Amino acid sequence: MPITPKFAFKISKEGTSIKCKDVTGPRSASNTGGYGSPNETFADIVSSTVQITTPAGLSYIITGVASDVYNETTIQGTSLGFPAGTTLVDGVYQAEFVLVSASTTYTYTTQFFVTHNVECCFEKAQAEEVFSLTKSCSCGGERSKIADYFYIIWSANKAFYCGKIETAKALLAYLQTACQTLSCTNC
Repeated sequence: MPITPKFAFKISKEGTSIKCKDVTGPRSASNTGGYGSPNETFADIVSSTVQITTPAGLSYIITGVASDVYNETTIQGTSLGFPAGTTLVDGVYQAEFVLVSASTTYTYTTQFFVTHNVECCFEKAQAEEVFSLTKSCSCGGERSKIADYFYIIWSANKAFYCGKIETAKALLAYLQTACQTLSCTNC
């Protein structure tokens, strides 16, 4: 019986790398596509690759991503064409995992959504707004707008995970423009 591979993603706190993990799990009555008899075991996997396509449409292949079923694999942004130390670009990423055993090739395709840069932008603006309360500087009432932007970030993520990809992209574009035009950045 074939396995049904599944992988999970999360972005590092710094926004410079992606952590992925094989979450296929062991075979059981509730997980018939898991590793183990009568399916193949994880030890039967002889190679693994992931092809990640960035929001700009550029694709990169990384090998050995499923070398340890119990641990995360970190994919640095430099492996995706980003300069060292820079954050990943916000947007929708596509990932296609290929696991190969001696007898079968398994493919798992998924998407994930990155909003790290807009989150960071509004977190900095919020900190500056709070800091400005202790100075004679006024940020022109941006506080309520910043709270709205956090709600829009939440909405964009919810839209993405509910399958409304174009809505998520549109909300992200709105947030990116708002971040660039935010007046409370140099208080």
